[in-house]
Amino acid sequence: MALADLKKNVTSSNVAFIKPVSLEDFIEDASRYAMGEAALASKHSPIALTLVSAHQQPIHKTPNRKSKNATFSLNETVIQQLTELATHQGIAKSRLIRDLIEQEYQAMKDSKKAQSAK
Repeated sequence: MALADLKKNVTSSNVAFIKPVSLEDFIEDASRYAMGEAALASKHSPIALTLVSAHQQPIHKTPNRKSKNATFSLNETVIQQLTELATHQGIAKSRLIRDLIEQEYQAMKDSKKAQSAK
């Protein structure tokens, strides 16, 4: 292989078709893409955008919920029980765990409140 083969091709065919984009449009497009929106600020190809948005499924996100990943160990029996509960309830295992923790936490707060009222 010669060094000439490693040179960058200066006359790329794709360069002729790239339209210049302003910095503001680029940043706005990137922000919209990060939020999952299909509509771009710059109107380079409205037909393609219409086709893309017609095939997209809505994304159901929990609004403004900050979540962190947690790692913990479960034995096989508990994993099987968690899977069965999640399937029966029709919700994700992580949501089921969050709901169970919230339920137990509220029960703990209620029992503390009842003890302090005595």
